Amino acid sequence: MKKRVVYNRISTGIPKFDKILEGGYLKGSAILLVGAPRMGKSLFATHFVTASNEDLGVYITTSDLGVNVVKKITSFKKEFKSFKVIDAYSSTFKKKERNIINVGKSNLSDISVALSEIWKSYPKKTLRCVIDSVSNLLIHNSVDDVANFLEDVISKFRDKGGVLLLIVEEGMHDDKVYVMLEALTDSTIELEKKSEGSFFMFRGFNVENEKVLEFVPYKITCKGVELK
Repeated sequence: MKKRVVYNRISTGIPKFDKILEGGYLKGSAILLVGAPRMGKSLFATHFVTASNEDLGVYITTSDLGVNVVKKITSFKKEFKSFKVIDAYSSTFKKKERNIINVGKSNLSDISVALSEIWKSYPKKTLRCVIDSVSNLLIHNSVDDVANFLEDVISKFRDKGGVLLLIVEEGMHDDKVYVMLEALTDSTIELEKKSEGSFFMFRGFNVENEKVLEFVPYKITCKGVELK
């Protein structure tokens, strides 16, 4: 009998998805989440960031104000405090807000510095990090600069055993950009709208279910993302 490999995983924040992935996302991995607007990408990310108080959730926002992301996180999971928001959306710095690190609009070097400071401050924490979204980084920076930035950040997450979730808008970039992002990351989740509802496909997670599940149906409710 072939010996089954046991992987070190952390929860996605969605129980039924954890079951499909045999425990969740692989530690030390980078995951690409691709979908059209209003498909629930940010909800998938919020589930993940808030999944455990033992870890540290880091939400890098390039598409909304940091204060709005804080409100979204705290309203999604009341009393959840184990998180930091890196605001890479606002181009102006206002007064300091609790849990928010301002770095300027899509500033790659300052995002890297902010992440380094978080690692230094929380050396024993597993980082659950989201970049929402990479598409906005690509609007304000060259493809090569974003690729170099992501390669460096992903390498550090692999070394430190954290998990990085990269959100990308579907149909917004050239095919070469999506190929580049898939080459940099370990796994991919694609959200798709069909006549019969919303579905997602996944690949690269090293699970038995991946061989038999092509489309997983899901819905968005008042509680967030729920698998049918």
